[in-house]
Amino acid sequence: MFRNFLTLFTFSFFLISCHSTKIEDINWLNGQWEFAFNESIEIENWTMNPNELSGKAYFVNHGDSTIMREMGIIKENGNLVLVIQEMGFEYISKYKINFLSADSLVAETSSNIWPQKIVYVQRNENQLVKHMSGHQQQMLNVSTSFYTRKK
Repeated sequence: MFRNFLTLFTFSFFLISCHSTKIEDINWLNGQWEFAFNESIEIENWTMNPNELSGKAYFVNHGDSTIMREMGIIKENGNLVLVIQEMGFEYISKYKINFLSADSLVAETSSNIWPQKIVYVQRNENQLVKHMSGHQQQMLNVSTSFYTRKK
């Protein structure tokens, strides 16, 4: 019993100690990331600014590009927050970043239809995985995208 408690305590301490609230610690997301599928490309372009990490997502199909969403990671009330605005919609989705490490982040919200959870993991300097999940119409929907750094 004591060993289980000690293991749980150690794991909890590890999670707390890995969590950061500094925007500079998300610099690994900075750059242009591309995800190719079918004959299309989705591009996420992130730029580090003094008080935020800002980004835009583009959809490129047969040479034509369309901005899909604007994104940012900001500090709000002492917490890091991922904000996303889909083009054509006035509503801005806010996801609290519950975990941030040297190569990953977990952002969650309960007020969005889908996704409720977004996870970014940098596999190495040139590979990024984005995993989105949540319940929509009483079903769990999951989407995983594999990006390659271009710039």
